[in-house]
Formats: sequence, structure tokens, C-alpha cells
Amino acid sequence: MEFRRVSVIIPASNAEKTLEQAIRSAWEQSRPPDEIVVGDDGSTDGTAALAETLGAHVVRLPKGNGAIARNQAVDASTGDLLLFLDADDWWKPTKVEAHLERWSEAEASFVFDTALQVSLQGQAVGPMGAGPDGPVPWEAFLEWTTWTSGSSFSVPRSRYREMGGFREELVSQQDVDFWVRCAAEAGHAERIAAPHTFYRLSPNGVSKRPRDVEANLRVLLSGWPFASDGQKDAFFQLMALTAAGFTPFPDCIQYLRLAGWPVHRPKFWRALARSLRAA
Repeated sequence: MEFRRVSVIIPASNAEKTLEQAIRSAWEQSRPPDEIVVGDDGSTDGTAALAETLGAHVVRLPKGNGAIARNQAVDASTGDLLLFLDADDWWKPTKVEAHLERWSEAEASFVFDTALQVSLQGQAVGPMGAGPDGPVPWEAFLEWTTWTSGSSFSVPRSRYREMGGFREELVSQQDVDFWVRCAAEAGHAERIAAPHTFYRLSPNGVSKRPRDVEANLRVLLSGWPFASDGQKDAFFQLMALTAAGFTPFPDCIQYLRLAGWPVHRPKFWRALARSLRAA
């Protein structure tokens, strides 16, 4: 597939400290985008003004969530290829070029590259979504080892519309939900094995209320009619164990209970060990 215009979509909420690095990394591409559109999610700092100073078009919104900010920014954009970039992440200079090259070579529902995790102290932690070049089926995205950063993928505008964009009723996992739906309904995704994205780790990525995690998962899974009951149950358990691993002991117990206490699974013990290390 070939594209005439490339739009970079950035959702941002009180991101004044990190937004400049994100926007500059997008403009300073070997193939610069045609526009950068920032969906400002009710920021109370200088996020919107900074984005405009750096040449981005800003859509000012009341406080909602990242999915709303992305969808509204897409509505204000004009590109036929959309690349998404979170306000606290950044790209290598060859990111856009690599995605356009892959789109010219392969048929896919969306294209993604490996992300490199970076700690708040600037230390490299490890890759996300690493694997071989080539097609990736939707079932692979049911495992967290396939997940990359929300700043790592591109999708044609037409396909984004077909999928209905991001589901605004979700409070988390909007990226995973989009990837699964897109690959299940429009065909396999395409992985670029070489990393082109830097993902800044955040300490605030997991809800501390299990009822919110459970409610969000119920809503998410209701939008996957193509998945079997067994696949949905396994994903629900995986998400509960993931939340447990990010929650210091003993607060993690609430998520282990939500997962059903699967003590026979290695993932249970890995989640518990991670929680103990965080305590």
C-alpha cells in the first residue's frame, strides 16, 4: 500500500515535561510526517501551548481519557496513514520511513515495531513486542509477550474507521483491544523486528481497584465475538495476574483472588514474586 499523507496522533494530558521530546522525535524523521495532531485531554499545565509552539495542531478537549483524545485527534487529522505516539515516548529518526517501507511490501491490518523500554532514570530495561519480522495473527496478541507500545503502530485511516477507532468506554488496554480487533477482523498484523520506539516506563499504569480492572475487562471482552470462551477466560486471568505483578504485596492479593488463585500456573508465581520485589 502507498500513502500520500502521514499524520502523527499524540494524546496528551499534563505532559509538559515529556511532550517536547515526543514531538521533536516525530518532526525530526528521515521522512517527516505531514502533520502532528495533539489531542489535549483536559491538561491544566502548559501542554497545549507547548505543542502549538512546536508546530503541532492541538485539539483542546475536556478531561476524558486517552481513547477519546486519540479519536478526536484523528478526526482533526488529514493523513491517510496514522501513526500513534504517546506524549511520554519518542521515536528513532527512521521510524516513519521503516513503516512506509513495510507498508509498500506487505499486506496487513496494521504494522508495528518493537519498542525499547526505558526506566524513569533513563536506563534500558528490555524490549516489548519483540519477535521475527513478518505476519502476526490476532491470537498472538492475547499474550502480553506480543504487546508493544501504543507508540509503535501505524494503521491506514480507512481501516481505523472500519474498526470504529478506539473504544472510549475502556479505561485501560485500549491499545490491546484495538490490535486484537483489527487483526481478527481485518487480517494479520505485520511486525518490524527492528526497534524504532522508546517506551518510557510509568509507575502509574495499573488501577489500584480490582473492581475497576474487572469491570474494564468485562467491557473489553464483550467486544470480542470472534474469541472463544476459553480464550476470553485465559485473557481475563492473564490481566488479573499482570495487575497483581505490578501491585506491591500484600495489596496484590486482591488481584490474585480475581485471577482465581491459579497456583498451578508459573504465571501465578511470577506475578507473586514481582509483587514481593515491589513491596
